[in-house]
Amino acid sequence: MIIPRLSLNENSIVIEIASNDGYLLQNFIEKNITVLGIGNLHKTLLKLPWKKIFPTLTNFFNSQLAKDLVKEGKKQI
Repeated sequence: MIIPRLSLNENSIVIEIASNDGYLLQNFIEKNITVLGIGNLHKTLLKLPWKKIFPTLTNFFNSQLAKDLVKEGKKQI
């Protein structure tokens, strides 16, 4: 429902803070939308049957990390 509402496509990036196991992100991965998880990812969660590998930062989200992500081109346009 959110993909058409925000006009997300293959050129978009979805960043989820506190992504944990990536359950929400899997919906965007299936639509070929770039994703980035921020949070703790426990290794045992990778064994879930629906689990897809996705890039994850294990940093705490703060203003400095937000600035770093913008510098890397990971921002809403």
